[in-house]
Amino acid sequence: MKGRSRKKKKIRKEPIGLKIKSAIANNRQVIRFWLIFLAILLPLHLLYSKYFDSNVLNLYARSTASVFSALLRVFGVNIHTEGIRLWVKSSVLDITPACTNIFVFVVYASAVLAYPAKWSKKCLGLLYGLVITYFINLIRLGLSVMGIGISGQAFDLVHGFLWPMLFVIFGIAIWVWWIDWLTKPKTRTGVLLFTIKMMCWATIFSFIWLLVSKYYMGLLLRMSASFLNLIGCRIAEAGLAVSHSWLGKVNILFRCRGIELWLTWIHPLTFNIVLFIALNLATPNVKIKKLIRPMIVGLLILFLVHFLRIVIPAAIVFLGMVRIPETVLELSNVAIIILPFLLWLLLTYRKIIKLTKTTER
Repeated sequence: MKGRSRKKKKIRKEPIGLKIKSAIANNRQVIRFWLIFLAILLPLHLLYSKYFDSNVLNLYARSTASVFSALLRVFGVNIHTEGIRLWVKSSVLDITPACTNIFVFVVYASAVLAYPAKWSKKCLGLLYGLVITYFINLIRLGLSVMGIGISGQAFDLVHGFLWPMLFVIFGIAIWVWWIDWLTKPKTRTGVLLFTIKMMCWATIFSFIWLLVSKYYMGLLLRMSASFLNLIGCRIAEAGLAVSHSWLGKVNILFRCRGIELWLTWIHPLTFNIVLFIALNLATPNVKIKKLIRPMIVGLLILFLVHFLRIVIPAAIVFLGMVRIPETVLELSNVAIIILPFLLWLLLTYRKIIKLTKTTER
């Protein structure tokens, strides 16, 4: 008896349009959070930038300098204060609005306002975040002063590289603590462990990135120069200016048609890779195997964003187009800084942020 031949059923692939529609439907709440968060953050940062030298912000900076110097005197540090200027040993520090907690608080406040909660809880969350970020900033300034006492390079490490990223991480941790306060049952042990792990991973990978980031910058430089030549810029020189200190701060230089363009902000912005890795590795209840694919996709997105942050301003300058306003560049830098946080939400919002199962007190 001859066996019947079985025909293999063809598996129909789902159209890309349906996949995108399904992905949006599955992540509707986190996308809504993204949109509200950015709609609040970017205008607030524009106001902050516009009134950076305003009397109000300078008054806040002076009050921060006064409180900080008073605390140092309590601990026996010989310090002299005049307005926003501090004299510590043989060094002079200026406490500008950028040295306060304003930027991190703006990021934190945008996240609080974007989260679906009662306005009474949001107002308490804003007050709670303002106080905590203020005192964390005082600790940041204190560690920066300690760095001055060690060496100028130690100050650059603490003030210029580690703390800008760590401060953002503290802002995210404070936000997660606020959400945990809103929810039942509370998971404070888990949130505390998440915060500790996030800080540890961030510190470890910061030092690793200090050593390897110049190679990453070299890759960005070669790809950017090739792309700029491809679109007709005719780059005469493309190089990296690496400082001789062990920190190895890297700036990008392009020369084209007699124009010299220095890109000095790219290297600090690449530290958002460290933030993305730390957030993912600290996430509880997620197996490493499930993290690999999202992390690879996220790292590729960050690489593309770094690449575009180089080639778009360079192409506009060298091709004689309209110059990009500084405000637009600054907003793009802010978006790049907080991009790891937004990418992380896609993976973790059901576990950490509980956007789908929030039960308020």
